[in-house]
Amino acid sequence: MPSAKSRQKKQKREEEEKKAAAAQTSSAPSPAAKFKDNQQKQARFLRFLHICFVLVPNSYTIDVSYDRMLQHDDVDLRVDACISQKSQHDWLLPAAREFLRAKGFGTEVGRTKETCLLFSKSFPERIHRLKDFVKYDDLVQHVKVFRQGEYVQVPTARGRLLFVTFMDLISENHSKKVSFNGAFNLEDILIINHKQCASEIMEIVKATVKAEDTNQAMVIDLHRAAEIFIPLYKDNNGVLPVYFDRLKKDLEGATKELVAKKWFRRYLRYHVAIMPSAGRRSFEISLYSSASMCVCHGPSLDLGDILEKDIKPLCLAEWKSRVNPESGKTKDVSISALKSVYLHRFANGGGGEAKHPYGSVSGKRDSYGDTLIDFIRFRRNFLEHGGQHENIFSDIQELELCLAKEFSGFLPNLLHAMLQRGEMQLFGQAWPSFKPTRWAKS
Repeated sequence: MPSAKSRQKKQKREEEEKKAAAAQTSSAPSPAAKFKDNQQKQARFLRFLHICFVLVPNSYTIDVSYDRMLQHDDVDLRVDACISQKSQHDWLLPAAREFLRAKGFGTEVGRTKETCLLFSKSFPERIHRLKDFVKYDDLVQHVKVFRQGEYVQVPTARGRLLFVTFMDLISENHSKKVSFNGAFNLEDILIINHKQCASEIMEIVKATVKAEDTNQAMVIDLHRAAEIFIPLYKDNNGVLPVYFDRLKKDLEGATKELVAKKWFRRYLRYHVAIMPSAGRRSFEISLYSSASMCVCHGPSLDLGDILEKDIKPLCLAEWKSRVNPESGKTKDVSISALKSVYLHRFANGGGGEAKHPYGSVSGKRDSYGDTLIDFIRFRRNFLEHGGQHENIFSDIQELELCLAKEFSGFLPNLLHAMLQRGEMQLFGQAWPSFKPTRWAKS
């Protein structure tokens, strides 16, 4: 019997297929308009065949190569051919027969009965322009983080990977000293799914230009990305997913001085907004373990000094008063869950003085000191044990999203400061293990 998770995946896939079919049906042209459209497609395909055809020997089979179609530089033909490769009778086969007839190849009967188009293995399974893709493929989703019904908006895997691919493309352009110079729109962006590739690939079909000032050119492309991409992630109320407000600010605030720095380019490439929730959670848990080893057993307290002097001013102030408000009981479900973890050690700690590597903790008030590393310890405890205190969480992802919602400035500020200082190695394996998760398909 299939699991609940597999049933949910199947149901989601069926819903996506219904959305796609509904989108195509609602925009179905009249028979006359369809005939005219097929005639135009047929004429474009004929032009391609006259330039780039390969006939399989001793047959009426024409090899259609995607690589040669790329060289032909007709984006509309690529999109249309991909969509129609499984239903070739509308315009692909008529164009092929007309081409063979013009070349004087074979007989009329042979051309009618045996003409065949062989699409190469490299030919994509699907191609959509981004402006069409977003009509029936969601870039964001609302995740229910508490059983009481509170929701947090997060990017879907496709929504994340769209930005991941863009960041990689812009970084590659920078290294090659080329740029789009900000001259791209939604119509210029293709989402491509190859048969041999499990995820979509983004392609900007605008030609790049040589950049005399590569840093300024990258700034222009980043600003353009903020202008056309970020609005796609807003819900009906204009709300962005967790950390996307910070991503928007970072893209719009990019300067040539910043992008000239390798640390800033790396910060954008692994921005917490486009990293998966599971990756962020693993990073935070590993972060505490690495910090603990460094402070307790390292040759110096460099990590503690860095956290206190350079990062604390950037983090959300007075975190303890937020998770343990003076007013006592709170109706805010997330704060209630955070408070349960915050008070847990206090409830079991007795009345004496407890010693901790990060300072003296008095049982008379709470078990966390005032240092930033105490905040990191609290976050770790919440991620690992938060579900044990309140019967409101369904899975561990909800715990991470709760922290992202309540303390949205912490992770971006932490990574920004540590990368700027070049001190990520102090976090041991937390950072190297974090980076590969950006390609996770969940």
